[in-house]
Amino acid sequence: MVKTAIFVPIVLLRTELLLVIISNSFKNTHL
Repeated sequence: MVKTAIFVPIVLLRTELLLVIISNSFKNTHL
């Protein structure tokens, strides 16, 4: 239970960071 409580937010943060990086690169290529 404790491991998942720590693990899930980290995964969410990483996916969010990946989405931001992908969207930024997408914008840069289409400018």
